[in-house]
Amino acid sequence: MLAHGAGQGMDSPFMERMARLIAARGIRVLRFEFPYMQSMRRTGTRRPPDSASRLTAAWHQALDRLAEHGLEPDRLLIGGKSLGGRMASLVAVERPVAGLVCLGYPF
Repeated sequence: MLAHGAGQGMDSPFMERMARLIAARGIRVLRFEFPYMQSMRRTGTRRPPDSASRLTAAWHQALDRLAEHGLEPDRLLIGGKSLGGRMASLVAVERPVAGLVCLGYPF
């Protein structure tokens, strides 16, 4: 599961390309958007990312939805582009996941 960076959503050219490249290796790719990006889509108004606690809560919510559908966390890789990868790294220490993928990790 991949999350987007701070400035562009899950359908940015970068995220589209990465999802295609990963899927070409036979790995199913799921993407989601943080609440602030969903709001930007609805209103057309640019805004900064939410707090880290809200962003990690969105990650947990997305993972909970997957668990409801029977996805085993020990087979799940999580990550994302920049901000999405950073938040995934915080979640990865709290949830049983198979691994972490950080694309353009913001140090």
